Order: sequence, then structure tokens, then C-alpha cells
Amino acid sequence: MRRRTHIAAGMACRVMLLGLAIASASAPAIGQQATGAPGGPCYTGTEPNQIISGCNSVLTATSGYTADQIGLALLRRAGALLTLNRNDDAIADLERAVQRNYNRHQASTLIGEIRLRQGRNADAQRQFRSALQINANYPEAHYGLGRALLATGDTAGAIASFDTAIRLRPGYLDALVQRAQAYQDRGESTQALADADRAVASAVGEQKILALAYRGRFRNNAKRYDDAVADCTQANRLADAQGLSNGPLRAAVFTCLGLARTSQGNLQAAKEAYDRALQWEGQDVPALTARGYVAYQAGRFDDAIRDFEAALAIQPNNQDAIRFLGLAYADKGSLAKALEEFEKAIAANANDPWPVMLRAIALARVGDRERALKDANAAFNLAGAGNSDAFLARGSVYYMLEDLEQARRDIDSALQANPDNGQAHLALARLLLRRSRTDEAARSLDAAERTIPHDPGLALNRGLVALQRKDYRTAIRQIGVSLAVNDAFAEGYAARGQAHEGLGQTREAIEDYRTAATKLALDNDGRRAQTLASERLAALLARPATEPSSTVNQSKGAGQGQQPSTAQVPAAAGPHDTVFCRMFEGMFARPRRYTGVDFDAGCRDVTGNR
Repeated sequence: MRRRTHIAAGMACRVMLLGLAIASASAPAIGQQATGAPGGPCYTGTEPNQIISGCNSVLTATSGYTADQIGLALLRRAGALLTLNRNDDAIADLERAVQRNYNRHQASTLIGEIRLRQGRNADAQRQFRSALQINANYPEAHYGLGRALLATGDTAGAIASFDTAIRLRPGYLDALVQRAQAYQDRGESTQALADADRAVASAVGEQKILALAYRGRFRNNAKRYDDAVADCTQANRLADAQGLSNGPLRAAVFTCLGLARTSQGNLQAAKEAYDRALQWEGQDVPALTARGYVAYQAGRFDDAIRDFEAALAIQPNNQDAIRFLGLAYADKGSLAKALEEFEKAIAANANDPWPVMLRAIALARVGDRERALKDANAAFNLAGAGNSDAFLARGSVYYMLEDLEQARRDIDSALQANPDNGQAHLALARLLLRRSRTDEAARSLDAAERTIPHDPGLALNRGLVALQRKDYRTAIRQIGVSLAVNDAFAEGYAARGQAHEGLGQTREAIEDYRTAATKLALDNDGRRAQTLASERLAALLARPATEPSSTVNQSKGAGQGQQPSTAQVPAAAGPHDTVFCRMFEGMFARPRRYTGVDFDAGCRDVTGNR
């Protein structure tokens, strides 16, 4: 998802800059119309509405303008309309220019750019190929065709088109950058970064700023987060030094910085960067989508939904915004709205596996086994055998359906396909915790941290590992780190309440259990956590009023890894009675029914009792 956001960021900036370039292009000698006639601002204006007004005069005049001047007026007005995001009106003018045989290759190329931005890939390819039939040496058309092919996954065809564009125009910055993206999609990160370095080395002025922003994104994708921040920061300093007022480009620089800060796990700094981007360009779709995703990660689902809907109001077929909007509705508990958005994403691109897989996960969360598995397998087939993320996503579906044995097989396959898949290591840790295989879970979390060191799920699961080990202080600290990022769900509060209770800190435990009862609990893990919190809250509130609620002396000396005295442990706790064993009590009948495997053996004490 993040990769597609990067492509969208470059595309939106590129189309906007094309519009500005066309709108700022001057006519050749046009006589008196350039100076005194009503049409003069059409050719000499710099402000979009001024250009549109002037060109309206030219295009409604019955005489006084040559065919070339009318053709140029159509292109000038199209460029101005494009900068105002009036895409359909811009296309109408460009099509009129084609009909008048005025710079048809340029007009067709820009129509292709707009169609590509709208997600109409087949239409875009037709326009670029039409431009190349008119002028086979037009580098912009080769560049556009390469991007259209890249969007369909044809990396070989895309690279060939970018190669031609660069041959025709040596040092072609955008083509270098998009060729780098194609190499990255093929897993050739060394080639990708080499192209990004070439772009930075060859660019000057505003192009240098754009090249640094692009390289920052590629370094971010390569997990060189500090280098990414350095590139984006340098780009912003150069923009300040040049007094640059180009809103789309300034927005692209801050979006670059926001992406790197997000990868570093600094969501507040990321939000501030996206806010700055939107101050420069209020309709910047990549910035809106990325800021929405930061809000989504933080559990601020209403804020996320507002940003995604704002992005879609500008770019209705933006796949990132549609998917993320569906995710936000799903995590908010609005399943019907989530399914509606996933359906839109699927309709926009029937060959994209990820909206189908996201819908499968949403259905599995509510236990709709038949539809969830149908979607999961359809998406898996679309993604292709050997895709690590496809195995992981299907494994997540099985996990939510309580088919833990099949979930384990898919997660193992994900790691075989890509041993560096941090999310797969995280999912395996979760599965191992379900089986009380605590040390193995901790090792999986260590493996996950090597590739996704800032993922908020790491802290929560490390807290759950500590809880199983009865290392209550570590559990409280780690779960607190997770809740500081996202406090929307019941599970973290229920688990921290259990840790407080383990230390005899009854007042704090009651507070956490009460909070857990009010938070979201959308899947089986969350529902079990919420049930546990309600039960423990009732038990603690039923204790005699004279019982101490929380004292310094009770927990004094119970340092990290130390267990409290017997009096401090909840009365119901036994040798293997961790939060997981309580949360999952009675929930293993379904996986046994599907697989015949007894998964809850780890929750029995030495006498064989639960």
C-alpha cells in the first residue's frame, strides 16, 4: 500500500505540473490580441481563472484569430482547467485540439495523463499509443505509456518505455524516477537507488528539489529511514533558499518527509509534515491519503475517514484512498460501509488482489467463514503463487476464523517466500502466544523488529509475552507504549489490567478493565479480552471495601521479572492461568472441529485441569 501511495504522489505532482506548464506556455507572434484585445490574457496570463476568461473570449470570437491561435487557446485553457482539477473540462478542450489537428501528440499525451490519474488505465494506454503513432519520438508519450504499463504490473514493458524516453531525452528526471520504481517493483533495489542517484546528480533548480523528494521515497522503501529524512529535509531547505512558491512541489516535499517520519514510527511528526503539505496544496491527494493513514494507525477513525473522503472527492478512483477508507470503516466496526468501499475498489480494478483480501479479513472478523474463504482464495489466486503477503493475508483470515493450524501453514509459507516479511513474523508471534509458546513468540518478535522496528503491534505483543511470563512491570510498560499510539481497542487495556492485578494494583486494574469495556472489540481476540475485563471488573468490585486497592508496599521490590507475593496474585490465578488462557477459555472447540488438533494443551496445569 505504501508503494502505491508513493506512485500516486509522483503522479499527482506530475499531472499538476503538466497543467501549470501548458497554462504558462506563451503563444508565438499573435499581434494585437496579445496586448489589447480581450483574448490577450489567454496567451499572457499566469493565473488560471484569468487564462480561462481570456481564452473564453478567443474561443467564442467569430473572427480575428488564426487556426494556430485557436488551437493554442484550447491547450492554454485545458492547462488552466487542469490546475483547478476540472479534469473533464480539460479533456474536452484537449479533444477539440486533437480534432483541429493542433499538436495532436501533445494533447493526446495529456489526455492519457489525466486518464491515468483517474485510474482509467486502458484509456490512458490508448491515448499514449495514439500520440506515438503521430510522433514516435515524443518522450513524454513513452514516459506516460511506461507509467500505464507499470500500473498493470508489466515492469518489463514499463522499463523498455522509460529506456526509450531517457534515450530521446537524456537526463529525463521523471523517467529516471519511474524506471527506478519499476526496478524496485521487480525487487532490484540496487538498480532503483542507482537511478534515483542519477536523477539527483543531473537535476538543477526545482528539478533538484523534486529529485531529492523522489530519492527520499526510494530510500524510505529501502528502509533507510534516516537517509530518507535527510533527502526530504534537504529538498525543503533548497526550496526555502530558492524562495520556491510552487505549491504542488512544496507539497510533494513535505509528503516525502511525512512518509519517512511514518516509517520511523513518529506519527505526530508525520502528521505535522502532511499538514504542511496541505497548507501548500490543499487538494493534494497523496498528502490527504497519507495523513488519513496516520490517523487510521492511531485509531482516530473519524479523522481518517474525513481525509480519505476528501481525497476521493478530488480523485474518485484513487485505490489507496478507497482501500484505506474501507479499512477505517472496518476497524471502526462499520462492516456494511467497509464492504461498500471494498466493492468500489474491486470494481475499479478487478485484477487487484488486495481489496478482495481486505474484504476477506473483514468478513472473517465477524465469523463469515464461507464468504471470507471464498474471497481469500480468490485474492490469493490473483496475487499469484509464491507471494509472501498473499500467504500472510490468507493466514490472517484463517486465524480470525479460529483455524489456527491452517493459519500456521500459511504464515510459514509466507516466511519461506520472504524470510524478511516482518508482518509475517509478527503474525507468527501472535499465533505462538495463543499456544502459550512464549519463548518462541519472543524470538518471532525479535525477527519482526529487525524489519519493522516501529510497528505499533510490536509493543503490544511484547507486553503480552511479558504477561505470560508474569513479568508484570514489563507488560505494563510495553502495553503502555502501544496504547500511546492507538488506544481504540479493548485488548490492550484488558491485558494491562491483568498485569496491574498481578502486582496487586487493584485500583489501576479496575480503571483499565472499565476502559476495556468501553473500547472496540471487533474480532475474537478483542471480544475475549472484553469479556475477561468485564468478569474481572465484577470480581474486583465485589471484594470487601476494607481490602487495600493498591499500595506501594504491595508492589515494592517486585522488580522486572520478579513475581509478587501470593497475596498479590489474583485468587483465580494458577500456574498456567495467564491472560491468554483465560481469554481463550472454551474457544478451542471450533478449531478442533476443523482440524482435530487440541490447541489448548498449553493452558492446562500439571494436574490436567484448565
